[in-house]
Amino acid sequence: MTRYAVPAETERFTEAPGRPGALEINGGTTMQCDCKDKYLEAVREHVVARAPQGSEGFEIELAGYGMTFGDDGVNWIFKVDVKGEYKAPKKAGGMKSVKVNTFISANFCPFCGVKSKADEAEAA
Repeated sequence: MTRYAVPAETERFTEAPGRPGALEINGGTTMQCDCKDKYLEAVREHVVARAPQGSEGFEIELAGYGMTFGDDGVNWIFKVDVKGEYKAPKKAGGMKSVKVNTFISANFCPFCGVKSKADEAEAA
């Protein structure tokens, strides 16, 4: 059995009390479900199974998850990045390019439908 060193930073991740599958990060939480880990492993297995024999160094990640920082700590959310560009008139005449870079966050897991964050009543 091969053992891998776990970076010290991961020690701050602990099982969130009363919510199986949810992790706590400095008082904040990940999504309330374990879909991210479950689907990441499924995708990894899919890629590894179809790779030519002798392939190595697989690095697979699920894009679309991000961190928020708030009064309740650090929280993981599922988000869809929104990027674009448009031309806006300049005061002195002509046009200038304006970039749009934002995101839309999901209140529910896109895979299983569980709420991203516990209700305040549930958390108390």
